[in-house]
Amino acid sequence: MMHFLSVYGMQLLFKTWQHIYISAISLGLGILVAVPIGVLLTRTKRIANIVISIASMLQTIPALALLAFMIPIFGSGHCRLSWRCSSIRCCQF
Repeated sequence: MMHFLSVYGMQLLFKTWQHIYISAISLGLGILVAVPIGVLLTRTKRIANIVISIASMLQTIPALALLAFMIPIFGSGHCRLSWRCSSIRCCQF
């Protein structure tokens, strides 16, 4: 274990920090979007029923099936133009 940490310790710390940073950004953006929408939905019953119905339908899609559907669209690497890169990757095979 000590050998692993001496060889990959800095990379492990960098990747851990990168994960925490990306998670914090996505959490912050989620809060910025969800809280105002949640407040709006508590005040308008009609829109709340529509949004809850759509959310309920989307929750029935299993996470793995959604992941398999999204990887060809968004890609899985570090490409900035994910749609084009995933299309190119699909065409290469």
